[in-house]
Amino acid sequence: MPKLQIATSIEFFCLEDSDIMFITSEGNYSRIMLSCGKAYLIRGNLSFMERCIESQFPTEVAKQFLRLGRSLIVRRDNILYLNTSRGELLLRTGSTNPPYRMKDIKPALLKKLKQILEGE
Repeated sequence: MPKLQIATSIEFFCLEDSDIMFITSEGNYSRIMLSCGKAYLIRGNLSFMERCIESQFPTEVAKQFLRLGRSLIVRRDNILYLNTSRGELLLRTGSTNPPYRMKDIKPALLKKLKQILEGE
């Protein structure tokens, strides 16, 4: 299984692609949310994370990750439900964990995501 490897001055992360639910931006940092419920804060903005995904994963795996605006990268096969008017996105987590609900997402971003998913 492909793994995303990120090294900082004091940490090393080795994350399987299927474990990554989404990545959010927090200024110069990115928060990676895993399907097990753990989250890691990594120094590097979303552009850095996007480059890591594109360079370390095979093309078919990298295409699973969609960037939505300036603050979110989501793995498309974890998407269970989205509602553009309520700004809500429901993501699949691990087999024993309940789905993860994201709220207050800009409707324009969810409309873009909906169009991408409908075009598949």
